[in-house]
Amino acid sequence: MSMLNLISSLIEELSTANVRYSHWKSNVHLADAMDEGGELDLLVRREDAYKFIAVISGLGFKRAADPLQTSYTSVNHYYQFDANSNKEVHLHVYFRVITGESLLKNYCIPIEKMLLAETFSLQGLPVVTPEAEKIVMSLRTAAKHSSLSDYLLLRSHLQGLYDEALYLSQTADEGSSTALLKKWLPNVSPTLLDSFFQSILTQKNFIVRYQRARRIRTQLKPFSRYTLWDEIQTRIGIFLKRIAWRLRKNKSSKRLDNGGIMIAFIGAEAVGKSTMVDETITWLSSIFHVQSAHLGKPPSTYLSVLPNMLLPLLRRQVPEMRTSRIEADSEAKERSILYYVRSVFVAWDRRYLATKLRRNAVNGQIVICDRYPSSTVGAMDSAKLEALENVSGNIGWLKRILSRKEKNIYRQIPPPDLVIHLTVPVDVAVERNRNRVKVDKESDDYVIRRHTSRKTPQFDSSTTVVQVDTSQTIDATKAEIRQLIWSIL
Repeated sequence: MSMLNLISSLIEELSTANVRYSHWKSNVHLADAMDEGGELDLLVRREDAYKFIAVISGLGFKRAADPLQTSYTSVNHYYQFDANSNKEVHLHVYFRVITGESLLKNYCIPIEKMLLAETFSLQGLPVVTPEAEKIVMSLRTAAKHSSLSDYLLLRSHLQGLYDEALYLSQTADEGSSTALLKKWLPNVSPTLLDSFFQSILTQKNFIVRYQRARRIRTQLKPFSRYTLWDEIQTRIGIFLKRIAWRLRKNKSSKRLDNGGIMIAFIGAEAVGKSTMVDETITWLSSIFHVQSAHLGKPPSTYLSVLPNMLLPLLRRQVPEMRTSRIEADSEAKERSILYYVRSVFVAWDRRYLATKLRRNAVNGQIVICDRYPSSTVGAMDSAKLEALENVSGNIGWLKRILSRKEKNIYRQIPPPDLVIHLTVPVDVAVERNRNRVKVDKESDDYVIRRHTSRKTPQFDSSTTVVQVDTSQTIDATKAEIRQLIWSIL
């Protein structure tokens, strides 16, 4: 397979800018990362930091940070989307060798010059030699074995650790590696470090590895970033944050430096909203902290929880409250008071949810919404009662109050940043709907009405609205949406 175009451009521009750097760890998987996308671990000479950042900024890389980790001023994460391959490239960039335990990178080891000098070229990418990488791998792994908590986090990666050790044992010259260690890190015992490496390679039990790792940690103490007390406090804090994060069943915790964003997918029936929403959530949540919500069916709030609990009973007693029945009777001048009350409750719930989501987006999350209310009265998921204000009867005054209340609530709903309006020819939508497996599936007439009779949602100028035709193949639609979203993140 060939190298991704984005990585090829990155290598070329870094060379043109005369940036000194190297890929300094986990080289056993490097060829796959260059061909398939994934993570590249780059060490950049500190003097070239601003040139490097200028290059990757020009290529569209976006910086993200992990709030669950302590701040490392010399370590950053950058992401970019390779449009040709529909894959992401993650640059894990170091300006100093800060490494150590999984929870706490406690060591800043002064071997940057060695890792920038001891390199060879792989398709133009400077890569550290196996001899230098063996030193780094042994030090990094020893730090991860020096505490029980870090070892528990490491257990799921033991096979990958063994594969890396096996690769280095087959490619690194032991004599050359020892000579490099004596030259660049003379306070670390070559014999001790090699004995720890062999314990990984021969898959010795944890006690053996732990004992050797603790001795190496003692030799690394001059390079620690924290005092013992600060280390204990910081480690406990990070551990508790991670436990809380996992209990909430969250995935990635990274957030973009330029803030979060709220993205809404809208469209009539059978345009592929659910499919594209699910695909986008799966894609982005593997990288960033993502929250999702369905604005068409918002959860109950304290005001609406009781009425919503009674809704199934009301629907059986008053079938005109069903959405499909309402749509079929859109010209009706008189509606049940229950319909008015229900519309206000739905507006209230949507406003509450949209406000909460907007707050989360402003604070850094990427929020994906399935459907979204607009300011257009009569559009999908928007106010319904404007045409019914001029009602008569004994309770006409109450209906008018409820109608004005509903419109006022919708006007207070904060706008999304990006609206992706999915469209498809009506005949395609009808055919898709017929093939869907769904309880209480909508009729052909209902689908046709949703595509031809409904008002088009309108959003204010602060919202970017883009139409995407989903009658193309699923893969083509996914690629178009990914490129669109990435361009606005």
